[in-house]
Amino acid sequence: MGENFKAVSGVHSRCTRSNMVAQPESDHFAEKFTFEDSGRFSKPRVGSFGSKTFTYNGICLWNNLPQNIRDVPKPNNFKGAIKKQFLESL
Repeated sequence: MGENFKAVSGVHSRCTRSNMVAQPESDHFAEKFTFEDSGRFSKPRVGSFGSKTFTYNGICLWNNLPQNIRDVPKPNNFKGAIKKQFLESL
């Protein structure tokens, strides 16, 4: 089936239920959450349902990381630092 269709890009930007073009998620995320100078995200005020969302819990996890782990620039080094932190906490 892949030989019948040519991929133009890796991002699907067309809503298939209407004629609207989807907005980039990064714009939506940037409007709702601010990144503070301390390397933490500001947590939005949410109700009981909002506290169960992936975004809210991701912000909480990120903010609870030690500063030295949040400052790791490379993804592979970051993964290693996270694993080390997790194993030390057991």
